[in-house]
Amino acid sequence: MSKFGDFKVVADHKFEIIPCPYEQTTTYGQGTKLGPAAILAASQELEFFDDEFGFDPSELGIKTLDPVNIDLQDSSTEKPFAALEQACTDSYSRNKFPIVLGGEHSLSLGAVKAAYQAAEGKLTLLHFDAHADLRKEYNGNPYNHACAIYSIYKACPKIKIVSVGIRNISKGECDWLRELEKQAEDNMIEEMPITIFYARDEFHKTYTYRIANKDFNPDIGAKESSKRFSPGSQHKYWNSKDVIDTIRNYGNHNLYISFDVDGLDSTLMPSTGTPEPGGLDWYTPTNIIREACQDSKLIGADIVELAPIQGFHSADFLVAKLVYKIIASKLASIS
Repeated sequence: MSKFGDFKVVADHKFEIIPCPYEQTTTYGQGTKLGPAAILAASQELEFFDDEFGFDPSELGIKTLDPVNIDLQDSSTEKPFAALEQACTDSYSRNKFPIVLGGEHSLSLGAVKAAYQAAEGKLTLLHFDAHADLRKEYNGNPYNHACAIYSIYKACPKIKIVSVGIRNISKGECDWLRELEKQAEDNMIEEMPITIFYARDEFHKTYTYRIANKDFNPDIGAKESSKRFSPGSQHKYWNSKDVIDTIRNYGNHNLYISFDVDGLDSTLMPSTGTPEPGGLDWYTPTNIIREACQDSKLIGADIVELAPIQGFHSADFLVAKLVYKIIASKLASIS
């Protein structure tokens, strides 16, 4: 497995790439175990200079570590994804910034647990995805990739979660979110710990429809509307600023990004096991990431669920560039 980018070696590097080709519970398309190698191969073609930020992000050093290989994690596993958690913890102990390349989404549990400990529990998870991933179990496994965010929520009691791009959610997940909302309304919990920005409600996606139906008020909020929003949602329509405001209002200075590539529209990202139409474009998530880095302290990230299609390079390169854009956004926030 090659290293990330054809960059010069820097002795005191800042960023560490951790490949984790875990794939044990994928349920439709297969191939996420090949994701890390495809991302690393595509990264050799990256332009060093980032024209948006006006600098070369590789100058602070990017080191690719050895892959973390993990066997099936299920209900019998005492400490799920412990090897990945330890790899990320080691990275934090050396004051590095870990970026995990998956692999299926369930592995994020290990990486987020390490970030949560490093942040002493004061952490917000910025989650890009087509799926809510809030099932308590799937196919009998609580560590199935359909349960990724729920397992993180249960393992990290104080974490706040902001999910962006969701457009596939089960009735059971909806019912559970409604229960959480009721607990927040009744002051049984301090606040609603999960906020969902559904892809269909993104401002520019529904503009023509709303104008035609005279259904337009960009300032409308959950407390001002007589209509009930979708489970976990606080906005009738949303834009990037609403996502940033939600992260800020949760009050955790530390931020972690978990990016399931199926959060992108399937026309842009067909190379994934569970593609969904109606997703995010390139600029919505990259703009959110850039602004979130200016407002919070980004401490780690994972990019998961790339299932490479042989001979089709654009999706692999997109993910490699996304990794590099996250690095650039982090550096811009501390320069």
